[in-house]
Amino acid sequence: MFAWANAWRSACWARLKDADKAYRLIATNLRPSTGGGNGTAFNLFDIHEVEQGRGIFQIDANLGTPVAMIEMLVQSRPGHVELLPALPPAWADEGRVRGVGVRGGFVLDLRRRHGRPTEATLHSVGGRTTTVSYAGTARSARLAPGDSATLRDLAP
Repeated sequence: MFAWANAWRSACWARLKDADKAYRLIATNLRPSTGGGNGTAFNLFDIHEVEQGRGIFQIDANLGTPVAMIEMLVQSRPGHVELLPALPPAWADEGRVRGVGVRGGFVLDLRRRHGRPTEATLHSVGGRTTTVSYAGTARSARLAPGDSATLRDLAP
């Protein structure tokens, strides 16, 4: 299967909040390439086998796979940011992302532990108001451009 298609499908499953299907496609893309075969090379470049033992680098899978991963952690539309909408069990223990651009003029830093957000910091790049939600709980944030706000205890 082509890795760019896996990345695309993973992003679609993440948008539909199906963490298991999204994660399986990510894991397929990150399977190691051996002998020039399909998979991920030691330098994390995606390799597509064009003939036995000879593969070429594909940029679209390299760009699409991280986008799908972000979509699993954060989804946004103007006026609304949803945290951890498609978090797979394999990532639930602990983690963080920084500098995720979200719609509406904000950048997000997010920490999670035990499958729940512990801290979300919104940085306004030009946005003024948005709602941040997790598992049915929502909080409004009103910021002036250039300001930041940290939300804690987001889990219900």
